[in-house]
This record gives sequence, structure tokens and C-alpha cells, in this order.
Amino acid sequence: MKRRAVLLCLVILIIITGSLYSNATQIILKVNYPKMVLDNDEIDIGYYEKVVPVIVNNRTMVPIRSIVEVLGGVVNWDDSDEKISIEYNDRKIEMRVNDNNITVDGEDKYSDVPPMIVDDWTMVPLRFISENFGLLINWDSKNKKITIKTNQQDFEKYKGQISFWHYNVEELTGMVKAFNKVYPNITVNLTVNTLKNMEYQNKLTAAVRAGSQVPDIFASEGTFVKRFVDDNDFYMDISDRARELSGNMVTYTVDLGTNYRGEIKALSNQVSVGSIIYKKSVAKKYLGTNDPNKIAGMFSTEENMLETGKKIKEKSKGKVAVFCSWGDVEKMYLGGRSVGWVVDGKLQIDQKVQSFIDLAKKIVSNKYEAGYSEGTSGYNAAIASDESFLATVLPPSGISQIIGKIDRKAYEGGRWGIAKPPFPFGCGGTWYGISNSSQEKELSWKMLKFITIDTYAMKDWVVKNDDLPNNIYLLSKKIPYSRYVDTSLAEFYDPIMRDVNYKINSKYDDMINQSFNKVLNAYLNGKIASKAELIKQFKSDVENLNIIEVDN
Repeated sequence: MKRRAVLLCLVILIIITGSLYSNATQIILKVNYPKMVLDNDEIDIGYYEKVVPVIVNNRTMVPIRSIVEVLGGVVNWDDSDEKISIEYNDRKIEMRVNDNNITVDGEDKYSDVPPMIVDDWTMVPLRFISENFGLLINWDSKNKKITIKTNQQDFEKYKGQISFWHYNVEELTGMVKAFNKVYPNITVNLTVNTLKNMEYQNKLTAAVRAGSQVPDIFASEGTFVKRFVDDNDFYMDISDRARELSGNMVTYTVDLGTNYRGEIKALSNQVSVGSIIYKKSVAKKYLGTNDPNKIAGMFSTEENMLETGKKIKEKSKGKVAVFCSWGDVEKMYLGGRSVGWVVDGKLQIDQKVQSFIDLAKKIVSNKYEAGYSEGTSGYNAAIASDESFLATVLPPSGISQIIGKIDRKAYEGGRWGIAKPPFPFGCGGTWYGISNSSQEKELSWKMLKFITIDTYAMKDWVVKNDDLPNNIYLLSKKIPYSRYVDTSLAEFYDPIMRDVNYKINSKYDDMINQSFNKVLNAYLNGKIASKAELIKQFKSDVENLNIIEVDN
């Protein structure tokens, strides 16, 4: 079966039925026209791939994936078994090609028109689907137009309140706004706490341990998601609901949200791997080129980074640095390790950590960094300026959330470029799960599913935010395209994300990272005299945490 079928651009056989509800989400399609109208908005049917409804043997066929997903459902295709699975409105239909027997919520039923392959596309009977999902269809034979409608009451019937904790207010409010357009009667109460000094993790832990004011859903950053995934008091097991649906997600994201017993506890809506984001004008002025491949070569080794820093410093007479901060280098080296902080319950300091300490010292001593920490006013001014520094290190989300929002000229293009890092590395990311003690698990699942699994909702979110979706289908369509760096992020990150090693993460990483950065800062500022003393103090501080063994 061809790639289109593997990617599940399904088409369905329409058999005319029924009248329409007056208060419903509406989809309008036209034969041989590649767009559909969704509640007055015209969008591509095939996610940028030309797909049109057609007439075959006097029957009208349209793509099921787009229809089900824009209505909030989920479609999965098992290529090895030629099995189609559709979930919508709390119901699940499973069928196989050329098999009249169809399963609806575990009950065997018979369809007079079986799923079939026509011109390499998988067709399924819409009459059967509409009857079991409550979708109603109208056929305008004169204009060859198809109207599909759902009863909005299907979504309005879900009522209640859920609480949601996050550490990014913009990300959270955007998600809730989109969710409430579909589920208007589910109130989402928001709480936002800062990640600074581990305030978010500590407040969440205190609430769970006390059994008081525990959120129904809460977010976890990539560096500490294992802390909550591997503790049964935090996230509930969603394996039964999520295992099949997570097949459209990038594997490492599912692995990181899975605990040591193989239970899926949290899901992510984004792929968060790092890259070098650089100012094109600085590169051209001081390095003679802003070609991304050549810039990548200038960061390909430690020696090249230092040589690039020296060149820029000399040519700018000390006014421009190669990095915004040594923290940029830390993201690469800690995120790109082959061995994490913890192995078999013991602290490990691998070669990349050792190399990073030496490199960071040279960068700071030679003033190859501008010295602006992320989130400070100086950092914002440096990002927006025409010079100040050459490069910073960010995940895909940072391109729009940091570069796009701080540098007002960035959206016009031409100011920023993106280059491959010296090695693949993970760079944050956000995971979401439902609290084990939630009293509103069903409503919470609606929210969790919407923000992490719903392809149409994710496409809309990705296009608005230029983030990299944790959705294999959308990634295959090279979504998103970033105006800020004039690049398809999906295409750029594809070879990088395949080799990111998130298996190094442990549930103690946020605490160990805090201890490491404390002694590293002291070393870089001259308060700790040597690297040996830094490592000795670091081991002592970790040992005092009483979480893992430390060899002295």
C-alpha cells in the first residue's frame, strides 16, 4: 500500500442520509475541490496534500481523516493488519479492508459495504460511521456538495470543572481557549507557578503529599517529568486509553512519559530538540557568511566554537560575542550526553559534562559570551538588538516564543537563521498527565486528549505558534514552516530528533541540575578555584540531597 494509505489519508464512501441539526459543527465539501469549509473557515482537506472528493460508480467519496479529526476524533491505521480504528464521541469503531464485519465498542456488527482500497486510498462506508457516531449528511446533487454536521449537544453535554497547573501562562491560556471552543461547558481553573528555584515542583509535591488542592491535570518539563511519572502518587496510568492512540507520536516522547513498569503516565504535544539560532547580519559582517551549513561547521567542535568566538571578538573589537550566554553551551552538552546523572542509583559525571566545564570556563574567561541569562531584561535587549551576540541555543518553541516575541522585526524574515548543532540533544519539552487523585478523570481525559492527540487541534496550535508537533502525520507534511528562520522546522529537525537520547533522564535531574549550576556558577565567577574543587563540592552537595549514592 502506498505512502498515502500508510499516512492514513483515508477516504470514505458517502451514502446520502437524513436532515441536519440546527446547532452543530458543520463541514462542507465539494466534488473535485481540494478544500473544505469548517464553520465558515476554508481549509485544505489533505493538510497541504491535494485530496479531493470524487465520484466513483455514482457514489461520492471524501477523506475520513480530515473529517474525523476536525470534529475532535482520532483515526489510526495499522498497515500490517490493514486495520482502521476511529474514535469519536466516546465511541470506537474498528474495521479491516474488504471485511464486512465491523466492531463498535467491542460489539460485532455487519456492514453491507466493507472498507475497500480504491486508487490506493482506503475507503470506509460513511452510512455505518454516521449511524454509530451520530454524524448527519446532506447531499446537494445540483452543486455536487456534501454537508456534514454534528449535534453541538454532543460536546455541550460534558459539564463540570477541572483544575490545571502549568508554568507557562501563555501556553496554558491558549490551550484552554481552544479547548473551550469545542467543550464550552467544561470550566478549566488555571494555576501558574514559576520554575525558578523549583517553586513549581515543590508546590505540586506539597499539594500531592498533603492531599489538598491537587490539580486534575498538570504539566511537567522534560528535566523533571520522570520525577512525577515514576511516583505513583502523581500521574494516573493512562495506558489503556493512550497506548494505541500514541502510535502517531514520536517514540522518545512516549518513552519519557512512561514509567519503569511500562505504564504510560504523561503525553507531550511537542518535539523539543535543540538547534543553533543565529543572527544573519552578525554572521555576514564578522564571519563573511550566513550560510547555515557553514555556520554549523563553525560550531561543529569545541575548537571551532572557540575559534569562532575569537574571530568575532577581534573583528568587533569586543562588542559582539559568539554566544548570548554560557548557558547556551550547557543546553547542548547536558542535553546531548550519552550517560545521565544517575546510573543504577549512583551519580555519574560523564565525559560531556567534563568537556562542558572546561569549555564554559574558556568561553567566560575569554569573554566569548554576552553574559545575559534567559528571561532577564538584558537578555531581551540582546535578542532584539542588531548585534550583541551571534548565536543562542533554543528548542523549536523558543523560535516563536522568544525570538518572535522579543525581536519585533523577526517575523519579516531575514534576521535569523537556524543551523544544526554539533550533536543531537534534547532541550526541554512539556508533558501532561492526569492526577492520580483527580475526581474528574473523564473530563480531564477530554482535555488531555485534545491538547496531545487531536491532530486538527494540534495543527491549528502549531500553525499559530510555529512549534514542532509531536504528531508523525503532521511532521510528514513538513508542518510547521517558520517565517522567523525561513525553514520548514519539521524537515530541519527530522534527522536530529531521531538520535536524541532522552533515556538519560531520571526523576532526580531537576535537583541535581540545581546543585550543578550552583557550583558551576561559583567556578565561572572565580569563587571556586579549580575544576577538581568544583566536582568535589558538586558531589558533596548531591550526597547531602540523600537521593542517590555518590562515590567520592
